[in-house]
Amino acid sequence: MEEGLHEIGEIDIFGDEALLRRLAWEPWLVVAAGGVALACVCAVSGTGFTGGLPAFALSLALLAASFAVHELVHGLFFKIFGGRACHVSFGAKAGMLYTRSAGCRLPKGQFIVVLMAPTVVVTALLAWAGAALMMEADLAACAILNLSGCVGDWEMVRAIVSTPGVTMVEDTERGVKLLG
Repeated sequence: MEEGLHEIGEIDIFGDEALLRRLAWEPWLVVAAGGVALACVCAVSGTGFTGGLPAFALSLALLAASFAVHELVHGLFFKIFGGRACHVSFGAKAGMLYTRSAGCRLPKGQFIVVLMAPTVVVTALLAWAGAALMMEADLAACAILNLSGCVGDWEMVRAIVSTPGVTMVEDTERGVKLLG
């Protein structure tokens, strides 16, 4: 460990039962809130879903791609901030996709950017694609579903920000170490 740093806390993604319980219901809250917002926007604007099998199939394909792109964006930002010191790998466990860079240590702000980048980048890409393909409502629904998959990232940011004294965050095999 770097001189002067000590472990303040740890987030164990798959071993923290309280976190896993929150991750079981929070995505549904995002879907419900997003669905209500989308329904209101469609009602006010007089627009709706494109309809038809081709549009549905394209939406499903873009949704599936968004999950992969989400993890790739995490990996890209680990590399941007950590360079060669951060070896990136990908996996799936307990119904969740993840990006891992075990041993990669970044300043708190940079680690938060790594966690939040997919929320911003993937949502923006889906909004752009919706406008470009004239499928705004269809891809807004995909964006809502993608955002429901971001709750684990948001929970980690919440834990990092709410833990006093954290200056560095280290990715681990199980989650992250909070260092200060």
